Amino acid sequence: TGIHYAEFRVSRCSSVGVVRPMPNLDPARFSNETFSFFRWNYYDDFLAARTDGWGDGNVHVCLYYTNGGEVRWTNWDDVEDLGDWEGMESCETGDTIGMLLNLDEGTLTVYKNNRRLGVMQTGLSGSYCWHATCWYANNGWGCSSSVTIRRGEPPGA
Repeated sequence: TGIHYAEFRVSRCSSVGVVRPMPNLDPARFSNETFSFFRWNYYDDFLAARTDGWGDGNVHVCLYYTNGGEVRWTNWDDVEDLGDWEGMESCETGDTIGMLLNLDEGTLTVYKNNRRLGVMQTGLSGSYCWHATCWYANNGWGCSSSVTIRRGEPPGA
């Protein structure tokens, strides 16, 4: 429960958001492969790591993709969605993405450079961890990737 806010200084080739805590997940299981919370062949492993803290909600990971602004989320069972949302915008390297996780209302609201873009996802409940992914680093596409994260206060708080 409660309201939680974090800011991510992003590059154009990254994604940021929330994921369920899985303290019993064995990281060695994934050490020889490219890891993603959206690889369907890992879904059973993720669901087996479920804790009571997850509650009843079915949004287990929810990410904002900086290169296009899309939202991607899944319940690690039969629902996975990548799509548009009202207020979505892409980012450039150096932009700051703020995320307001309001577990009292079940929403994840996105801010870009202290400007509110909108509610990206609804239906969140239970416990989450902040998450960032860097991808396509130094791949010849002119897109090296990095993310920094810090806890903060939402704009206007």
